[in-house]
Amino acid sequence: MEVKKRPVPFADSSLLGICPWNNMILPVIDLEMMLGQVAETGTVDVRYLILRTGTPQKRGQTKLYHAVVKVVARLSIIAAEDVEPSIVPEGVDPQLIRGAYHIQDKVLVVPDLLQILHVEHGHS
Repeated sequence: MEVKKRPVPFADSSLLGICPWNNMILPVIDLEMMLGQVAETGTVDVRYLILRTGTPQKRGQTKLYHAVVKVVARLSIIAAEDVEPSIVPEGVDPQLIRGAYHIQDKVLVVPDLLQILHVEHGHS
């Protein structure tokens, strides 16, 4: 199912637009583009995920952040012994990731979703 999004004039190219969800307007983020990677095209399996995360505030409250995140669906089961730490790939902002790892002949970048939402909302 395609997400019904509206463009945001003059926005960064990783912000694909905004869309309504549960009486909120959410940013639609292309995670690959935000991390400085070339977005795959063609017959890749694209999914849109609702991301919800938060940070603790005073008096036991939590500030929530929401976004719709476009991801390319690639699922693999990997043994822990097959994973080695890697240097951060060129073009990837290290502040937006939790780590980078070598897996076989590829590098897996683990995004820091809370930091990404802070960036999108202008809080960093």
